[in-house]
Amino acid sequence: MKRVLLTAVQWIVSLAVLLALWQWWLVPMIGPVFLAAPNEVLVQLGEWWDDGVLLPATWTTFATATVALLLGGTLGVIAALALYWNPTIRQVLEPAVAALYAMPKIALVPLLFIWFGRGATPGVAFVTLSAFPVLFMSTSTGLRTVDQRTVAALARMRASRRQIATKLLVRHTLGYVAVGFAVAGPFALLGVLVVEMLQGTGGLGGLLARSAGFFDAGGVMAAAVVATVIGLLLNGVTNLVERRFDQGRTNT
Repeated sequence: MKRVLLTAVQWIVSLAVLLALWQWWLVPMIGPVFLAAPNEVLVQLGEWWDDGVLLPATWTTFATATVALLLGGTLGVIAALALYWNPTIRQVLEPAVAALYAMPKIALVPLLFIWFGRGATPGVAFVTLSAFPVLFMSTSTGLRTVDQRTVAALARMRASRRQIATKLLVRHTLGYVAVGFAVAGPFALLGVLVVEMLQGTGGLGGLLARSAGFFDAGGVMAAAVVATVIGLLLNGVTNLVERRFDQGRTNT
Protein backbone atom coordinates (compact mmCIF):
# COMPACT_ATOMS: atom_id res chain seq x y z
CA MET A 1 0.00 0.00 0.00
CA LYS A 2 2.81 2.39 0.85
CA ARG A 3 4.48 1.67 -2.48
CA VAL A 4 1.27 2.45 -4.38
CA LEU A 5 0.79 5.68 -2.42
CA LEU A 6 4.40 6.71 -3.02
CA THR A 7 4.04 6.03 -6.74
CA ALA A 8 0.84 8.11 -6.88
CA VAL A 9 2.53 11.02 -5.08
CA GLN A 10 5.48 10.85 -7.49
CA TRP A 11 3.14 10.95 -10.48
CA ILE A 12 1.19 13.90 -9.05
CA VAL A 13 4.35 15.87 -8.31
CA SER A 14 5.81 15.13 -11.75
CA LEU A 15 2.56 16.15 -13.45
CA ALA A 16 2.38 19.39 -11.44
CA VAL A 17 5.97 20.29 -12.35
CA LEU A 18 5.34 19.48 -16.02
CA LEU A 19 2.19 21.61 -16.16
CA ALA A 20 3.95 24.50 -14.40
CA LEU A 21 6.86 24.43 -16.84
CA TRP A 22 4.44 24.14 -19.76
CA GLN A 23 2.28 27.07 -18.62
CA TRP A 24 4.86 29.54 -17.36
CA TRP A 25 8.01 28.68 -19.30
CA LEU A 26 7.34 26.88 -22.58
CA VAL A 27 4.28 28.87 -23.68
CA PRO A 28 5.88 32.33 -23.11
CA MET A 29 9.12 31.16 -24.71
CA ILE A 30 7.59 29.56 -27.83
CA GLY A 31 4.51 31.74 -28.11
CA PRO A 32 0.79 30.98 -27.64
CA VAL A 33 0.25 30.80 -31.39
CA PHE A 34 2.57 27.82 -31.73
CA LEU A 35 2.03 26.11 -28.35
CA ALA A 36 -1.32 26.02 -26.59
CA ALA A 37 -1.48 26.47 -22.82
CA PRO A 38 -2.87 23.66 -20.62
CA ASN A 39 -6.17 25.49 -20.08
CA GLU A 40 -6.65 25.81 -23.85
CA VAL A 41 -6.04 22.08 -24.20
CA LEU A 42 -8.72 21.40 -21.58
CA VAL A 43 -11.14 23.67 -23.44
CA GLN A 44 -10.49 21.80 -26.69
CA LEU A 45 -11.00 18.43 -25.02
CA GLY A 46 -14.29 19.72 -23.57
CA GLU A 47 -15.45 20.82 -27.01
CA TRP A 48 -14.61 17.43 -28.53
CA TRP A 49 -16.43 15.74 -25.67
CA ASP A 50 -19.55 17.88 -26.19
CA ASP A 51 -19.41 17.20 -29.93
CA GLY A 52 -19.21 13.44 -29.34
CA VAL A 53 -15.85 13.23 -31.11
CA LEU A 54 -13.37 12.47 -28.33
CA LEU A 55 -14.48 9.02 -27.16
CA PRO A 56 -14.95 7.45 -30.64
CA ALA A 57 -11.60 8.78 -31.84
CA THR A 58 -9.81 7.61 -28.70
CA TRP A 59 -11.42 4.17 -28.88
CA THR A 60 -10.58 3.77 -32.57
CA THR A 61 -6.89 4.47 -31.99
CA PHE A 62 -6.68 2.40 -28.82
CA ALA A 63 -8.54 -0.60 -30.25
CA THR A 64 -6.60 -0.60 -33.51
CA ALA A 65 -3.24 -0.41 -31.73
CA THR A 66 -4.18 -3.11 -29.20
CA VAL A 67 -5.62 -5.58 -31.71
CA ALA A 68 -2.73 -5.14 -34.13
CA LEU A 69 -0.16 -5.43 -31.34
CA LEU A 70 -1.69 -8.68 -30.09
CA LEU A 71 -1.99 -10.04 -33.64
CA GLY A 72 1.56 -9.24 -34.70
CA GLY A 73 3.00 -10.27 -31.35
CA THR A 74 1.16 -13.59 -31.28
CA LEU A 75 2.28 -14.42 -34.82
CA GLY A 76 5.87 -13.58 -33.86
CA VAL A 77 5.77 -15.84 -30.79
CA ILE A 78 4.18 -18.72 -32.69
CA ALA A 79 6.71 -18.41 -35.52
CA ALA A 80 9.65 -18.42 -33.10
CA LEU A 81 8.32 -21.49 -31.26
CA ALA A 82 7.63 -23.33 -34.52
CA LEU A 83 11.10 -22.65 -35.88
CA TYR A 84 12.73 -23.81 -32.63
CA TRP A 85 12.47 -27.37 -33.93
CA ASN A 86 13.85 -26.42 -37.36
CA PRO A 87 17.23 -24.72 -36.76
CA THR A 88 18.18 -24.78 -40.45
CA ILE A 89 15.02 -22.96 -41.52
CA ARG A 90 15.38 -20.60 -38.55
CA GLN A 91 18.91 -19.64 -39.60
CA VAL A 92 17.62 -18.92 -43.10
CA LEU A 93 14.64 -16.83 -41.97
CA GLU A 94 16.20 -14.91 -39.08
CA PRO A 95 18.09 -12.48 -41.39
CA ALA A 96 14.82 -11.78 -43.22
CA VAL A 97 13.06 -11.02 -39.93
CA ALA A 98 15.98 -8.80 -38.88
CA ALA A 99 15.67 -6.96 -42.20
CA LEU A 100 11.93 -6.49 -41.61
CA TYR A 101 12.72 -5.06 -38.17
CA ALA A 102 15.31 -2.65 -39.59
CA MET A 103 13.13 -1.60 -42.52
CA PRO A 104 11.63 1.92 -42.26
CA LYS A 105 8.09 0.55 -42.50
CA ILE A 106 6.60 4.01 -42.93
CA ALA A 107 7.64 3.62 -46.57
CA LEU A 108 5.17 0.72 -46.87
CA VAL A 109 2.12 2.78 -45.84
CA PRO A 110 1.24 3.90 -49.41
CA LEU A 111 1.43 0.27 -50.50
CA LEU A 112 -0.85 -0.74 -47.63
CA PHE A 113 -3.35 1.89 -48.79
CA ILE A 114 -3.24 0.36 -52.27
CA TRP A 115 -3.76 -3.15 -50.90
CA PHE A 116 -6.37 -2.51 -48.21
CA GLY A 117 -7.84 0.89 -49.02
CA ARG A 118 -8.69 3.31 -46.24
CA GLY A 119 -9.97 2.54 -42.78
CA ALA A 120 -8.54 0.60 -39.86
CA THR A 121 -7.06 -2.27 -41.90
CA PRO A 122 -3.91 -0.42 -43.10
CA GLY A 123 -3.16 0.55 -39.49
CA VAL A 124 -3.61 -3.03 -38.31
CA ALA A 125 -1.35 -4.30 -41.09
CA PHE A 126 1.30 -1.67 -40.37
CA VAL A 127 1.44 -2.42 -36.64
CA THR A 128 1.40 -6.17 -37.29
CA LEU A 129 4.46 -5.81 -39.49
CA SER A 130 6.10 -3.72 -36.76
CA ALA A 131 5.27 -6.01 -33.82
CA PHE A 132 6.01 -9.34 -35.52
CA PRO A 133 9.83 -9.03 -35.73
CA VAL A 134 10.10 -7.61 -32.21
CA LEU A 135 8.25 -10.53 -30.63
CA PHE A 136 9.93 -13.05 -32.91
CA MET A 137 13.38 -11.89 -31.88
CA SER A 138 12.57 -11.55 -28.17
CA THR A 139 11.03 -15.04 -28.10
CA SER A 140 13.96 -16.48 -30.04
CA THR A 141 16.32 -14.91 -27.51
CA GLY A 142 14.43 -16.62 -24.71
CA LEU A 143 14.49 -19.95 -26.51
CA ARG A 144 18.27 -19.77 -26.85
CA THR A 145 18.53 -19.70 -23.06
CA VAL A 146 16.56 -22.93 -22.61
CA ASP A 147 18.69 -25.69 -21.09
CA GLN A 148 19.14 -28.19 -23.91
CA ARG A 149 19.87 -30.94 -21.40
CA THR A 150 16.37 -30.52 -20.01
CA VAL A 151 14.90 -30.69 -23.51
CA ALA A 152 16.91 -33.85 -24.23
CA ALA A 153 15.81 -35.41 -20.94
CA LEU A 154 12.16 -34.74 -21.71
CA ALA A 155 12.60 -36.21 -25.18
CA ARG A 156 14.14 -39.36 -23.69
CA MET A 157 11.06 -39.65 -21.47
CA ARG A 158 9.03 -39.69 -24.71
CA ALA A 159 7.50 -36.28 -24.20
CA SER A 160 6.02 -34.95 -27.44
CA ARG A 161 7.11 -31.66 -28.99
CA ARG A 162 3.79 -30.16 -28.00
CA GLN A 163 4.31 -31.22 -24.40
CA ILE A 164 7.87 -29.88 -24.36
CA ALA A 165 6.66 -26.60 -25.88
CA THR A 166 3.78 -26.09 -23.43
CA LYS A 167 5.48 -27.36 -20.28
CA LEU A 168 8.96 -25.94 -20.81
CA LEU A 169 9.49 -23.60 -23.75
CA VAL A 170 6.43 -21.40 -23.35
CA ARG A 171 6.85 -21.02 -19.60
CA HIS A 172 10.55 -20.27 -19.95
CA THR A 173 10.04 -17.57 -22.58
CA LEU A 174 7.03 -15.78 -21.04
CA GLY A 175 9.27 -13.11 -19.50
CA TYR A 176 10.98 -12.49 -22.83
CA VAL A 177 7.58 -12.27 -24.53
CA ALA A 178 6.45 -9.69 -21.96
CA VAL A 179 9.59 -7.63 -22.67
CA GLY A 180 8.87 -7.86 -26.39
CA PHE A 181 5.35 -6.53 -25.93
CA ALA A 182 6.70 -3.73 -23.72
CA VAL A 183 9.09 -2.73 -26.51
CA ALA A 184 6.53 -3.06 -29.31
CA GLY A 185 3.71 -1.22 -27.51
CA PRO A 186 4.87 2.37 -28.16
CA PHE A 187 5.64 1.49 -31.79
CA ALA A 188 2.10 0.14 -32.17
CA LEU A 189 0.54 3.39 -31.00
CA LEU A 190 2.92 5.46 -33.12
CA GLY A 191 2.17 3.36 -36.20
CA VAL A 192 -1.58 3.72 -35.84
CA LEU A 193 -1.29 7.49 -35.35
CA VAL A 194 0.90 7.83 -38.44
CA VAL A 195 -1.51 5.86 -40.62
CA GLU A 196 -4.50 7.81 -39.29
CA MET A 197 -2.74 11.11 -39.91
CA LEU A 198 -1.88 10.17 -43.47
CA GLN A 199 -5.50 9.20 -44.08
CA GLY A 200 -6.71 12.38 -42.41
CA THR A 201 -9.83 10.68 -41.07
CA GLY A 202 -10.63 8.54 -38.06
CA GLY A 203 -9.00 8.20 -34.67
CA LEU A 204 -6.75 10.59 -32.83
CA GLY A 205 -4.48 10.76 -35.86
CA GLY A 206 -7.38 12.21 -37.85
CA LEU A 207 -7.95 14.84 -35.17
CA LEU A 208 -4.24 15.65 -35.23
CA ALA A 209 -4.24 16.03 -39.01
CA ARG A 210 -7.34 18.24 -39.08
CA SER A 211 -6.09 20.43 -36.24
CA ALA A 212 -2.71 20.85 -37.93
CA GLY A 213 -4.46 21.72 -41.19
CA PHE A 214 -6.22 24.62 -39.47
CA PHE A 215 -3.05 25.65 -37.58
CA ASP A 216 -4.91 24.85 -34.35
CA ALA A 217 -2.18 24.35 -31.75
CA GLY A 218 -4.78 23.61 -29.07
CA GLY A 219 -6.27 20.76 -31.09
CA VAL A 220 -2.86 19.31 -31.86
CA MET A 221 -1.81 19.40 -28.21
CA ALA A 222 -5.16 17.99 -27.04
CA ALA A 223 -4.88 14.98 -29.36
CA ALA A 224 -1.24 14.52 -28.36
CA VAL A 225 -2.19 14.53 -24.67
CA VAL A 226 -4.84 11.83 -25.18
CA ALA A 227 -2.39 9.77 -27.23
CA THR A 228 0.15 10.11 -24.42
CA VAL A 229 -2.40 8.80 -21.92
CA ILE A 230 -3.04 5.78 -24.15
CA GLY A 231 0.70 5.18 -24.45
CA LEU A 232 1.12 5.34 -20.69
CA LEU A 233 -1.76 2.89 -20.25
CA LEU A 234 -0.26 0.39 -22.70
CA ASN A 235 3.16 0.79 -21.14
CA GLY A 236 1.76 0.33 -17.64
CA VAL A 237 -0.04 -2.87 -18.57
CA THR A 238 2.99 -4.39 -20.28
CA ASN A 239 5.28 -3.40 -17.40
CA LEU A 240 2.87 -4.95 -14.90
CA VAL A 241 2.79 -8.21 -16.87
CA GLU A 242 6.57 -8.18 -17.17
CA ARG A 243 6.99 -7.73 -13.40
CA ARG A 244 4.55 -10.56 -12.71
CA PHE A 245 6.54 -12.93 -14.90
CA ASP A 246 9.81 -11.81 -13.33
CA GLN A 247 8.36 -12.51 -9.88
CA GLY A 248 7.15 -15.89 -11.05
CA ARG A 249 10.59 -16.85 -12.32
CA THR A 250 12.19 -15.66 -9.07
CA ASN A 251 9.77 -17.68 -6.95
CA THR A 252 10.35 -20.81 -8.96
